[in-house]
Amino acid sequence: MIRLKNWSIYMDDYGDWRAPELFTYHLQGNAYGHPRFEDGDPVNTSRIVEVNDRGDYKEVTTRSGSVYALYKEDVDPECEREYPNYYERLKLEGE
Repeated sequence: MIRLKNWSIYMDDYGDWRAPELFTYHLQGNAYGHPRFEDGDPVNTSRIVEVNDRGDYKEVTTRSGSVYALYKEDVDPECEREYPNYYERLKLEGE
């Protein structure tokens, strides 16, 4: 499983008008244990399709099939300052 450090979530921005439910969310951060990147390389993922709480971490699956482990201590510090409890807020609607 790939671990992301200094991670945050961003919404796609295709520059066109669309219904809010059609926006997709992606991860960005520094990847560790990724088969195609060196440890610490910055990555932007394909869209998030599933989030599962695994107790000590959250497991996030993306459209490409990659699985990321997100830990509370690895949240981007700026995101945590701007949006307190950033880690706890990570979930998909209906979860």
